[in-house]
Amino acid sequence: MLKKFYYRGFYYKVFFVFSYTLLTEFVFKGGDTGLYYQAIMDLRAALHADSDMMGTIIKSKHITLENPLAPYFFYDNYADDFTFNYMRDVSNFSVPRLGLLPAIIFFDSYLCINLCFGFLPWLVP
Repeated sequence: MLKKFYYRGFYYKVFFVFSYTLLTEFVFKGGDTGLYYQAIMDLRAALHADSDMMGTIIKSKHITLENPLAPYFFYDNYADDFTFNYMRDVSNFSVPRLGLLPAIIFFDSYLCINLCFGFLPWLVP
């Protein structure tokens, strides 16, 4: 009996993760989710330029002008310096730090990152 609901819930979750991805990309053109994705791309650029930045990413709680990651957020050509100012808050910077691992594993696929975070509550009881 429960197995039937489990699979219905799984298909429901898959459908809405795909719907969310299409909605944010093609209707809203990004929004906060696009900003977090840009921050993940900035962290990837920092790692690509210098692999020693991983320690800085792990230790940093937020972005300041003195942080070695600041130029990657400040000069990313995403709506002036909006990404830099948004990542100055601890809670905002935590999201791209969590999204960095799925981005590395799935080659920066926006859909795969959404699927990882969509299935995380499904897998953890």
